[in-house]
Amino acid sequence: MVERHIQTIKGLLNKSPMVRPKFVILEYNSTPKAKLPFPAEMLMGRKLRTSIPVARRVLQPSFETDKTIDILKENQKRQEDYCNPRRKQLKPLEDTQVLMWNEIRAWTPAQIVKSA
Repeated sequence: MVERHIQTIKGLLNKSPMVRPKFVILEYNSTPKAKLPFPAEMLMGRKLRTSIPVARRVLQPSFETDKTIDILKENQKRQEDYCNPRRKQLKPLEDTQVLMWNEIRAWTPAQIVKSA
């Protein structure tokens, strides 16, 4: 997701070479995405002032954290289900035979006693 975000920002910067980069990023972060508040609004708890004129009362803090957190968790769950359709629960590692690399640079048989 980070790589995609960087790719999007680079594309915006290439499309608007005459505009200062900080204004491009400000406009991008002031755009709502997928039923969520603006990223900057989630971070700061209020809307940011951009080049578009708005009334001062719109810039006052009014942030519904519970609703936003629920939407974020729902989105994360949907992404998890989409990315891992065939995931399964792994077996516990206790009492498993393994090979361990020791100080004399050799593999030694060992057994897992407890997992962290």
